[in-house]
Amino acid sequence: MLKKKGNKKQFSIVMLIIGIVLLLHTISFMIPLIWSFFVSLKGKLEFRTNMFGLPKEWLFSNYSMVLRAFFIKVDSGGTTRSVYVMEMLGNSIFYAVGCAFVQTTVQYVMAYLASRYKTKFSSVVYAIVLFAMAFPIVGSNASGLAIAEKLGLKDSILGMYLMKAYFLGMYFLVFFAQLKVFPKDFDEAAELDGASQFAIMWRIIFPMVKTTFFTIALLLFIGYWNDYQTPMLYMPNKPTLAYGLYYFADLCRISVVSTTPMKLAACMMMMIPILILFLFFHKKLLGNISMGGLKE
Repeated sequence: MLKKKGNKKQFSIVMLIIGIVLLLHTISFMIPLIWSFFVSLKGKLEFRTNMFGLPKEWLFSNYSMVLRAFFIKVDSGGTTRSVYVMEMLGNSIFYAVGCAFVQTTVQYVMAYLASRYKTKFSSVVYAIVLFAMAFPIVGSNASGLAIAEKLGLKDSILGMYLMKAYFLGMYFLVFFAQLKVFPKDFDEAAELDGASQFAIMWRIIFPMVKTTFFTIALLLFIGYWNDYQTPMLYMPNKPTLAYGLYYFADLCRISVVSTTPMKLAACMMMMIPILILFLFFHKKLLGNISMGGLKE
């Protein structure tokens, strides 16, 4: 009994230490975020003289100034035009939402085919995914950009959807592992009732994995929302917020929004949609993440 009490006490101390370490680790992430918010409300001179203190004058006008001055000049039909924040926001939404939905759908369909049908094609698809994850392909942007230009996919949102319609990656394995454990009784019962294979995939099996589907789509959306490299290469005339932020952070040195407070104000504005999504879907997102991946 004493041994059990001793083990219990020792276990509690270990958990307490782990909890403190995780709390400190979380705080280490929150401090730069809070500091960035305070800096975004300072002026250029105050930032130099009061870098780590609270703002003496809370300049919420920085955000309205970002909305007016945050723009990129692009070539459109031989003429130059300015793309402002609202248009960048629209491009970001179309790019992130569409690419996330297309990629998740393709991965689900391919995982369904590979897991539910015992054919050589299924084995080949599974082997290709494992090979691509074990030997990642790098340096393919040059060839991909050349192909996109030849096929007329450059500067096209639909072209980006086609480019993101691939099944390689970890989320294919997540779908594959989940679909593989479903008994074939569902399929056989639906076939006896006259359901087609397409109806079985979307009306019988999909409702059982829809939580995983939308969780993966949300994770991909966050990744595409913060992606600046792909729009910079493939959509230079349809800039997203991430690309615009990268442009002003590293390339533009003379603009009114090139100062550190203005850059951080732009970062805070770009983070708002992600924060809203997290507030609405954090229970669903965190509830489907486990150490082994995603679970239903």
